Amino acid sequence: MKNKHLFSSTSIFYVVLIGILFIIGGSIFYWNSLRSLLRTDVRAFVYDIATQEADNLNHQIREETQILNAMAQTLGVFYKFRPNDQNRLLSLLDMANQRNEFKQMGVILEGNLAIMNDGTLRQDFLNINITRDVMAGNVRISETIFDPFDNQPIIVIAVPIFAADKVMGVLFGTQSTEYYENILKPYKLAGQGFSYVIRSNGDIVIDSKNPAKIQNISNITEAGREAEFDKGSSFANMLANTSKGERGTLSYTIFDEHRFLNYLPLNINDWYLVFVVPTQVVRERSTKILFFSLALFLAMIVLFGGIFTYLMIRRRNDKDSLFYLAYKDGVTGIWNLNKFRQDLPHILQHNPHKQYVVVVMDINKFKVINDLFGHKQGDIVLMHLADCIKRNLHHDEPYARLALDVFAFMMEYKNDEIILQRLKAMKEEISNCYALSGANYKIVPSFGIYRIKEKIPFYLMIDRANIARKVAKASGGKTYTFYEESSRKLILQEKAIENNMEAALQDHQFAVYFQPQYYFKDAKLSSCEALIRWAHPRRGLVMPDEFIPVFEKNGFIMRLDMFILEEVAKKIRLWLDEGLTVLPIAVNFSKTHLNNSNYVKDFKIIIDKYQIPPKLIEVEITESAAFSDIEKIKKFIDDMHALGFAVAMDDFGSGFSSLNMLKELPFDTIKLDKEFLKDSDGNLRAHNVITGAVKMLKSLNIKVIAEGVETPEQAEFLKQAGVDIAQGYLYSKPLSADIFEAMIKNAGKKQDK
Repeated sequence: MKNKHLFSSTSIFYVVLIGILFIIGGSIFYWNSLRSLLRTDVRAFVYDIATQEADNLNHQIREETQILNAMAQTLGVFYKFRPNDQNRLLSLLDMANQRNEFKQMGVILEGNLAIMNDGTLRQDFLNINITRDVMAGNVRISETIFDPFDNQPIIVIAVPIFAADKVMGVLFGTQSTEYYENILKPYKLAGQGFSYVIRSNGDIVIDSKNPAKIQNISNITEAGREAEFDKGSSFANMLANTSKGERGTLSYTIFDEHRFLNYLPLNINDWYLVFVVPTQVVRERSTKILFFSLALFLAMIVLFGGIFTYLMIRRRNDKDSLFYLAYKDGVTGIWNLNKFRQDLPHILQHNPHKQYVVVVMDINKFKVINDLFGHKQGDIVLMHLADCIKRNLHHDEPYARLALDVFAFMMEYKNDEIILQRLKAMKEEISNCYALSGANYKIVPSFGIYRIKEKIPFYLMIDRANIARKVAKASGGKTYTFYEESSRKLILQEKAIENNMEAALQDHQFAVYFQPQYYFKDAKLSSCEALIRWAHPRRGLVMPDEFIPVFEKNGFIMRLDMFILEEVAKKIRLWLDEGLTVLPIAVNFSKTHLNNSNYVKDFKIIIDKYQIPPKLIEVEITESAAFSDIEKIKKFIDDMHALGFAVAMDDFGSGFSSLNMLKELPFDTIKLDKEFLKDSDGNLRAHNVITGAVKMLKSLNIKVIAEGVETPEQAEFLKQAGVDIAQGYLYSKPLSADIFEAMIKNAGKKQDK
């Protein structure tokens, strides 16, 4: 019995021992497996974050380079015509610096002497080798240097200034390294991650406020402590890879803290982005769960499976939290640009037999919503937009919020009609926003659509859809626009016009032409209209149809209108002083002035300056402007009448005409649009319409002028219909100021005889 009991006790001991060893072994195996999985997750996450930061820094420096290139084009034109006007050069530099976020801007025109935007001179501000390279036509970005003004570290971007296809100088902008540090900040995890920008040899260019100030990435020492690298990791291996332009990952421990380091090349010099994050940041919760599971595992073997499942669920939740941080939009809860960048190529790759479009959408005047109703209501509107997009897309069509009120999504494409039907349904839902239903404010979206026809990078697809969206917004009411190559060219052309408009106005490239107007009854000169032309130094004479719509959109038209008014006033004053007979001149005004409370004051300043009799100027405003806001146009007419000036409606009959509305608007003159006359030849119905309109206008004591008169038949008909005055190529094309002056002088001589 004793031996039997001993055997039984020994057996139990060994069973318990084996069980304990099994539990310990299983726990160690589980611990190591979970640690390995966590490290794999961290490596992938660090890789994604480093890629995001590199993209952001590359984008910022590329955008700053584009700004400098655009400014260099303007300076090239300026230098060609005014090479010795240093004061104006400094003014342009300072104006450009105020509009952008550079610390300072400057130019180098001779030797290596830099002229800064504040007027100071700096010899050898740039490395002579950089100056020579830029003078050879290249764009250069400097290493970190110290600003001689405040001894702070800066980086300099330098571009060539071309004049007549020859490099005549260097334009540069300086930016503090702290500015770029702030660009890297948003992607740190709870303030515990940090970044460096290094050269391929390891020297530090920029760091993100890491407390350990070091000169070279190889010297990661803190308070005398050396980093202990994991197997296969070392800075020697990293520097060998960076010298070959390769990316990679290191892992090491310092101060008992394990870290991952990811390095990847930037598209700038030989620079690399280095992103460092403690593994503790992403595995802390999982580690607590692990210790809890081990304690419970030792106490209750039967619950091991349940605890293991519980831990894996919690691990998945932690991973989902990281996923949310990287790929979810914080306001709307939908995906962000990073996720959309991943999903779109994946869908194209796995559905080669299908066609798709990319759509970029925003709403008109979102800033007004924030200003009028507050940012809280603005966020509600954004969530409403996100919900409408989700409801109107299929399960395999990705979507994302890109920025502010700009959203992007992908739709399967069969034909244009189906796409437009789906977008119209989405538009209806978007417009019915309950958050603004009581404010009588209607949300109006704009959609830019790019048909994916070729294999191009993701960012180009977004850019093309975005260009189409801008075209839709600029069209004044068009909601849906498909991308066409001509749209891109139009955007670039408009940008070029905007880049040159200030210099054009300052350099007097705009010239006023005069188109004579004649009485039908005796064919005598009655008056004229002032028209604008742009004498571009490279392109020659640019017609108004090309630049006026751009100026209408950006507000520059108000300055141009006042410029035309002043040029006309100067000529009238000159002709009056010379004793010439001056006829009334019609001057066009944009509807943009209706929103400017100072337009009457600005108008009167010019008129008083040159002492112009009111009868010699007639103010013209287009038909579309006249009917866009009846109350504002009535006030405009009343203000002009109070000053003694007649007011004309231009382009009558171009599509907005309401004869009944003319009873409310006391115009002195109506100008029939040339399109109104286009189909009148031989068309009895058109004749009757025009005749009736003229008769009604004459009954209201309104003078009638016909524009675009090109044939004798049109002239005869208009004369019979009772039109007072003719304007058009049948009588005269627009004339330069000199030729028109000679005409009125000659007319005066004939009258003297």
